[in-house]
Amino acid sequence: IGTVYHKSTVDGHPKETLEATFDIIQDDPRIRGQQLEAELLLTVCQVLNLFPITRNASTTTMSFPLDLKAPFWYIRLTHTRLADSILELCGVPSKEPLRRLCLHMLSCFTSPPPSYLTRFLPVPSVSSSRRKRSNSRHTVEDESKKKDEILEKFFDDLVRTYGLEAFVVENLQRFFNICKPLPVDPHEAIQRISVAVSKLRLTNHEAHPDSDQQRRLNREITKHLKSLATLFQILNRIGIYPCFGSSKLKQQGKDESGLKQPLYISIDLGLRQHRKHFHGQLLFQCITISDDYLNHLPDDNGQESHETLLTTGRAYK
Repeated sequence: IGTVYHKSTVDGHPKETLEATFDIIQDDPRIRGQQLEAELLLTVCQVLNLFPITRNASTTTMSFPLDLKAPFWYIRLTHTRLADSILELCGVPSKEPLRRLCLHMLSCFTSPPPSYLTRFLPVPSVSSSRRKRSNSRHTVEDESKKKDEILEKFFDDLVRTYGLEAFVVENLQRFFNICKPLPVDPHEAIQRISVAVSKLRLTNHEAHPDSDQQRRLNREITKHLKSLATLFQILNRIGIYPCFGSSKLKQQGKDESGLKQPLYISIDLGLRQHRKHFHGQLLFQCITISDDYLNHLPDDNGQESHETLLTTGRAYK
């Protein structure tokens, strides 16, 4: 635990942050990368379980299942090559500005934000006056309509600004329509991505049958999805179950693991490192949200502010 210095965006003294760093060192060649990632997440669950429990009026009105108590947190997770392979399967060129824009849109529209959890809660649990029962359905419909308009503008810009061909934009539309947004259950999210990719494969096969590039991309996407699925299986084996999207906790009706479980796991295809660019492996962030988050949802502009608890990535030589 100590001070970490980061390069300043302007001339002057480096930016200082207080961070805790830990490593897992092993020399067993039988250990897979997913096992190391699972151990990192287990450590986070154990550390958060040591934090003092806060109980106040704002937290008790949220009606979380399983009698959950703060601190609340969730996981953003991806395989960094998965989105690249999907975009390539859609036919998106590898130009950096264009890829960054597509990754940003994937994060915005396919990754479920914490506010998505309100769909699983009874309406009275959200106490904000602007989200009363009589207006809740209207608010959801307005938000969905606004997002559809933003997405349509994005597709139009791809043609007018970046000059993408019509079939590339159509492929992206097919993928977004199926994965907008992904389920909070990580296993269902993987299945949803698989369905979307299968439709892209069918469309591309009709245009370019038996293409070596298509076969390569199919193998890569299958491999990356399997890597994510393996991580979720290992997490379940060591007792980590997201509070939302976990059939295990639904069956038990309570959590007896003694761990501070994440609220949910969000597969975020656009997730990338900002300062250090790790590529070619699993990448995740552990993010905390305020105790009364669901009582004070973000404004209609969709902006949300949370604290990143842990970011991890591994570089392979």
